[in-house]
Amino acid sequence: MKCDDALLDIAPDREWLSLDVERYFDLYTDRLETLGIKRVTAMLDDLTIKAQGKAVVLLCYESLSPENVATGQWCHRQIFSEWVKFETKGKIVIPEL
Repeated sequence: MKCDDALLDIAPDREWLSLDVERYFDLYTDRLETLGIKRVTAMLDDLTIKAQGKAVVLLCYESLSPENVATGQWCHRQIFSEWVKFETKGKIVIPEL
């Protein structure tokens, strides 16, 4: 079974790609704070239900291999997973695959 929903509410704006990391972080964190952890976890719960017991993977296109991270590559998935972990006091951990 394939579940290919897009969670556009938690996606960063395309225009942010040209910004420096600090500004991007601030804007993206503001977006997540506006949504709130209850709404975000509800979206993730909905995906889990649609996936009918299969693993749910959040996907974008940046490679966060150890080599890339060592050279400064980053992605909004890192910001998102840290925010979720913080907001849920560590109850939800989203690992990088």
